[in-house]
Amino acid sequence: MKNSEVAREIGTTEHVVKNYLRVIYDKLGLWNRVELALWYESRQLNTLLAN
Repeated sequence: MKNSEVAREIGTTEHVVKNYLRVIYDKLGLWNRVELALWYESRQLNTLLAN
């Protein structure tokens, strides 16, 4: 989803969504949504393999 679409969905502004994403990227050491998606997928795969 685009930032504007996310903002509309959760009832906030696009600026707030951008700030939230930047905090998430910084905490995880990532640069963008693609890296975040890959990070998430690898976590899901590791969880499945561990069970």
